Amino acid sequence: MNRKILIILLHVVGWALFFSIPYFFSPPKITEVRPAAIMFDGVHANIDSLHRFMPPGRMRFGNPFHSPVFICINILLFIYFYVNAFLLMPKLFLRKKYFLYAGITSALLVFILFVPGWINSFSHRENMLATRFRNPDMLIVFLFLVVFLMSACIYIMQQWLHAEKRNRAIEHDKLETELAFLKSQINPHFLFNTLNNIYSLAVTKNEFTADAILKLSDMMRYVVTDGKLDIVPLSKEIEYLQHFIELQKIRLTDKVRVEFHVSGETAAKQIAPLLLISFIENAFKHGVSAHAEALITINIFIEQQQMELYVANNVHSMRQLDGCSSGTGLLNARRRLNLLYDQKHSLHISASEELFEVRLLIDLT
Repeated sequence: MNRKILIILLHVVGWALFFSIPYFFSPPKITEVRPAAIMFDGVHANIDSLHRFMPPGRMRFGNPFHSPVFICINILLFIYFYVNAFLLMPKLFLRKKYFLYAGITSALLVFILFVPGWINSFSHRENMLATRFRNPDMLIVFLFLVVFLMSACIYIMQQWLHAEKRNRAIEHDKLETELAFLKSQINPHFLFNTLNNIYSLAVTKNEFTADAILKLSDMMRYVVTDGKLDIVPLSKEIEYLQHFIELQKIRLTDKVRVEFHVSGETAAKQIAPLLLISFIENAFKHGVSAHAEALITINIFIEQQQMELYVANNVHSMRQLDGCSSGTGLLNARRRLNLLYDQKHSLHISASEELFEVRLLIDLT
């Protein structure tokens, strides 16, 4: 709250200084002006330009900044400042719509330049075409450029501060989640169950024993080495998921059916490591029953730079419904997505009495 108050005070002080600048450079008072041209402190000024800010006829005061026209221009510049900083810059300039941004900015400048002529044409019943095509006041151009630069600089500074804050949060999160990866992604229960299953395969001299050991070894290597990197090839992340699913199938009965499909090109695409496993582990944890038939569906769709993960499982435990948004694994996945793919992902989790679904869309650019 204190930070918001400080920002508001800075804006108020800044605008007060901006509006007071013309008064420090304003010309002295004039009791009467009749010639076609006048002299302010050695500076020659055309009477026609001053007429735009003051009523026709004899001028009693020589300060055009006291006129309603100039006050109106200040109000327009005030509005443009926030329109540019919070609307035009983020919606157009940031999205690389430079021509549209330049066109709108130029149109606003032209509008502000012709405001004095339009106001005088209505208030003094002058010919609108005559006042409309007068030479634009360079003072208004100067003030417009000052406001433009100020709003652009403030927006760029805010983006930079936001990026710095996010980078610090990511670095801090890495320290917190590096150990969490070893505890939650390859957790002791998974290791214990997998080793027991491999032992059973070895006792029966099953031909898949060596393959299961190799898959577990590859998973451990991926977590320990690639899990520390910022990004990894998407193909490696999918291979890790395949090994996890294959090892989970060892303990499943014939009542459980697992469908896993990957479509699209994974080459030259990268993703944060261990980002998807929480959603799949959640399906195996809650979607398997020893007494009822179960179906676990896992689909990965890749199109250009978009990747979609769909995970669905039958609901056999009310704990999954109660913890659909508060489970440790899902909360950890949500937090990482917000930090690593802010504004570049969408996550939808839905739960009913029969089906639990997860839809995750990530922009990999």
